Amino acid sequence: MRRSLLLLIKAATSFLLLYFSLRWVNVGALAERFSRFEPGWAALGFLLLTAQIVLLAARWREIVTVCGTTLAFYSAFQITFIAAFFNQVLPSTVGGDGVRIWLLARKGAGWASATYSVLADRVVGLVVLAFIVIACLPFYVHPRS
Repeated sequence: MRRSLLLLIKAATSFLLLYFSLRWVNVGALAERFSRFEPGWAALGFLLLTAQIVLLAARWREIVTVCGTTLAFYSAFQITFIAAFFNQVLPSTVGGDGVRIWLLARKGAGWASATYSVLADRVVGLVVLAFIVIACLPFYVHPRS
């Protein structure tokens, strides 16, 4: 009984949030946009997003291993996907990092190791991004005329 009541409360909350977020949506404009929907581009986007999540999970798993904790790839993949959801839903990416720390700590890694691994993953990601920007700079430098 308690489980059913909890499920009913969750469903009601979800429907209420959907109502509040969609009550001012122009249905005609939305239908017009969906009429131009191309499944091929959506499939490509989903494929690229999944590939990115796989690479991020593999990188984070290696960092977790260096931090002295074991984490199966499937668990890293699952946690990274959950964190990506929270990164999209919450106003900043800190929510996704907090979720990764919390879920890894719950798996027995400890709060310090979980926090360190997520911070190290952020630093590594920033360094990789800097290298990509530096590598792309020659393609964007225009000679003066």
